[in-house]
Amino acid sequence: MAVLIFVLATTIFPFLTGDTSWNFRVTILISELAMWFLMERSVAFMDMQKAKIKRQKELVEEKQREIIASIHYAKRIQTSLLPSERKITNDLNRN
Repeated sequence: MAVLIFVLATTIFPFLTGDTSWNFRVTILISELAMWFLMERSVAFMDMQKAKIKRQKELVEEKQREIIASIHYAKRIQTSLLPSERKITNDLNRN
């Protein structure tokens, strides 16, 4: 917000009053350079944040794959150790 006020005070208002002095032109140049610098830093920061989020997403996806594989493995172990439903039903019907 402060940058916007500064730009308005140094560029638009002097244009309205007709001031085109050397100081005014230097001020516009400095203002534009400052805006460019701030925008470049913002873009760089957003790119860093996107990369960080992408790494976190990949980590979460890998952990999810590991958990699902572990669940499938546990199910295979349970299935191999437990008797089938048919055997349980037959055993219960005999007694």
